[in-house]
Amino acid sequence: KRPRVPEDQRRRATVACANCRRLKEKCDGNVPCARCRRARRQCEVKPAQPRVATDPASASVTAAMQPPHEDRERIQYLETIATHFLGNIPLEIDKLRQVVQNIKSKAPHDIGNAKEGQKTPAELDELELDDEHAVMPVSQHTAHYSGEFSHWSFSQKIRRQIDKRLDDPVVASDQMKVLEYWRASNLRSQDDLILAVRQALPPPQVSDFLVDVYFRFAQTNHYFAERDWALQHLEMLYSPIRKLTVDDSAWACTMVMILSIGTQFAHMAGHRADAPPENAGENDPAEDSVGITMYHLAAKLMPDVLALASVESVQAFLLIAHFALPLDAHGLCHTYLTLSLEMAVQNGMHRKFVGQSLDRDTLERRYKLFWTTYSLVRRISILHGRPVSLMPSEIDVQQPSEMTTSTDDLRHNNVIIRLTTWLGEISYTIKCLRKCPKHVRRAYFERLLQSRQQLQQWWLSLAGPFLGISRSSPTFRCTAHLHLCYHLNIVFLGRPFVFFHFPTIGASSQGDKDKTDARLVCTPATLVQDAVNSARAIVDICNLLESTTGLARASYIEFSTCRAALLLILARSLQEKSKDLRDALALGITLLKRMAVSIVSAVSEVSVITAIEAGLRLLDAKDERSSPTGSSANAAVTDKPSG
Repeated sequence: KRPRVPEDQRRRATVACANCRRLKEKCDGNVPCARCRRARRQCEVKPAQPRVATDPASASVTAAMQPPHEDRERIQYLETIATHFLGNIPLEIDKLRQVVQNIKSKAPHDIGNAKEGQKTPAELDELELDDEHAVMPVSQHTAHYSGEFSHWSFSQKIRRQIDKRLDDPVVASDQMKVLEYWRASNLRSQDDLILAVRQALPPPQVSDFLVDVYFRFAQTNHYFAERDWALQHLEMLYSPIRKLTVDDSAWACTMVMILSIGTQFAHMAGHRADAPPENAGENDPAEDSVGITMYHLAAKLMPDVLALASVESVQAFLLIAHFALPLDAHGLCHTYLTLSLEMAVQNGMHRKFVGQSLDRDTLERRYKLFWTTYSLVRRISILHGRPVSLMPSEIDVQQPSEMTTSTDDLRHNNVIIRLTTWLGEISYTIKCLRKCPKHVRRAYFERLLQSRQQLQQWWLSLAGPFLGISRSSPTFRCTAHLHLCYHLNIVFLGRPFVFFHFPTIGASSQGDKDKTDARLVCTPATLVQDAVNSARAIVDICNLLESTTGLARASYIEFSTCRAALLLILARSLQEKSKDLRDALALGITLLKRMAVSIVSAVSEVSVITAIEAGLRLLDAKDERSSPTGSSANAAVTDKPSG
């Protein structure tokens, strides 16, 4: 009979020491334990190693003992982090295995190089790689930019190293003279060309009228030029005392394009709110012919504008793009905007300027012109499916909001730039959502919802003039255009989900949106309903513009936002039959036709919308014929207001 073991010794240790585990003896769990103390052995407690399953049965048992939901969640988090920082990388097991094998195959070589003593950790800590870009002003209107890895930047670095080591840098600079060649001046034309442009200008009183029209109606939120600057250079253009040379080609081209754009908006000067609707879209062929003549005059100066490659060249191509914006936004306009952006990069306008050689007004002009060019390029690229040539990571110049100037024009300019930035962030998230694996779609959708919430909070945080559209305000059209761009962002955010079938959200939810708790779950159907409400708001704002200042035939913002709103309403009408949508669609098509007078591309785009609307009416008629019993019910739903 076995002796009775005391109760306090019957407890089994949670983890036995290594010796007791090896000898299969009972361990009391202390360190040292009683058996090791009696045997005078060294007592060590080692964590138990997990056993690797060798057969499917044991593998299933092992997997059942581990918490699988935590592992899956951890893997999803890691994959989300990887796709966020590395882009759309393949996450299949074969691809990941190949990547890991490549890393392991390169690791011994890297370790070997470190062991050879080429770079020690201490040296790496002290190693600093300077940013080697340079922006060197040649004049107040021209600068030479040389980016990282360029030969010129590296040559200047060598020269600075030599100057540091020489005893007399002044003597060295005399002996190390360099032939400066910043622009291809030998490719410029003769002065006769710009003199011919001066002789072809319209009478001075006509030019004064067109300049006034341009700054009243054409330039709203984006900065293209200043009125005082334009009037001063217009006087120089007509002055017989002022001798014009090829060096004046850039600003002369800018002035000619201001006159040309003024002809596009000349009909706005004679608009009357009480004019009958049938006369609202009438067009004067003489205005178009004068504008095209001005454009051809500016086109003759383009080679010299390119050769000058100055800040004024950036402005000239920006104005040419402004003229082409309502005519061919995705083609000719995008090409001119790209040229303007390339001229800006050549002058280093996308980088932060460090130095005292440029005065404050010149710097402010550089900032405004660059951000106008970049924001227009980005907006056109997103809305018309074009790649962006300059990535946001390559830009470190401050925005105009960081300048000390505080005017209404600058505030409107800052808001339109920020709205374009929001549009870029939304488009990038939508692209990632389309291409990402299924298990990370939720993460990107939540990121899209976060952008929506931040955009709405930012918009509501703006001061009073931006939230209300007052007809009596001198900035009425500017504020209305900002509202159009904001609602376009909301339309763009919900448009990818419009063809999916979701539970219908009542239209009354829009009125209670501000009272709703932000923590409520948002679904794709909510984004679609937001987009529909914003589309209807766009049509209402365009109708308000038509009844006050009038809609501009050459306004890209007014036409493109109205077009985007009608396309979304058409898409939504395939699923929702409501009288409000049909009324907004009919009103929007009427407004769009008034803006499309004499512009071939606009007439083509309107024809697409009218064709889709006709097909939608045929589809409704087919549905009514196929379900005669439900036609009365559909009519009741159609006549019922959605509000």
